[in-house]
Amino acid sequence: FGGHSVADPADYRPLGELERWREHDPLLVHREGATARGVTADELDAILHEERARVDDLARAALQAPEPDVASAWEDVWSDRGTTWRN
Repeated sequence: FGGHSVADPADYRPLGELERWREHDPLLVHREGATARGVTADELDAILHEERARVDDLARAALQAPEPDVASAWEDVWSDRGTTWRN
């Protein structure tokens, strides 16, 4: 619900737009749908906790991984495995 970057305060949005879109937050909409189908708040909280832990573990592993070789930035850029820029 923020701007395009941390430096973007999103002042260009009309007043009230953010509040209207918050009502369509997919996490809240799906949570409401799940509870309407009988999933308890405790079950949903447990799932959320489990998934946050999984994301934290993956982020930690990515940060601890060795830096890739700079030359690999050009690997698999094009379907024919070429490395030359094309227009």
